[in-house]
Amino acid sequence: MKAFFRKLGAVLSGVRTWTVNLLTLVLVVYIVVVVAAVMGERPVRVEPAGKVLILNPEGVVLDQEIYPAKLSFPPQLPEQAQIQSRDLIRLIRAAAADERLAAVLIDFSKLAYAGPSTVLNIAHELAALSRSGKPVVAFSETLSTTSYLMAAQADEIYVHPAGAVGISGIGGYRDYIRDLTQKNKINIHNNSQGDNK
Repeated sequence: MKAFFRKLGAVLSGVRTWTVNLLTLVLVVYIVVVVAAVMGERPVRVEPAGKVLILNPEGVVLDQEIYPAKLSFPPQLPEQAQIQSRDLIRLIRAAAADERLAAVLIDFSKLAYAGPSTVLNIAHELAALSRSGKPVVAFSETLSTTSYLMAAQADEIYVHPAGAVGISGIGGYRDYIRDLTQKNKINIHNNSQGDNK
């Protein structure tokens, strides 16, 4: 009886050893395959010759990114993405200088807001991009005053068939300078002509 259990113990010990070794081998092969796949997943370099660059700014365009004034718990991220105007201008200038690009498509659909001075700076760069000889096409689901001012620098403008163009003009932005004018004793005179002014 002892011999039977001794042989059974040896068989079970051998099965356990082979099973552990086999599982270890499978685990090592799996880790090697995953690491090789991750290391092999590098971005594919696309040759820009003859390609169209698509710019689609998403969020609020600001001169300087805004950070929360206070630390809060849990930390809260800004609700809308923020784009620094200098980054967008740098990208537009690089597109104007890149001779390999065939054209530039700018999608303003997800552009939330940009102040008048920021828009004028970006519009100036878009005009220079258009003058560089590349076709510049602008698209948006809807165009506001600011996005239309930027899109107007393109060679062609397309609006979604169910979209809209709402232009109130730069003069539609209110100036909050009452305290400034009162302290400096400035009188503002608004002269308008015509019946509808």
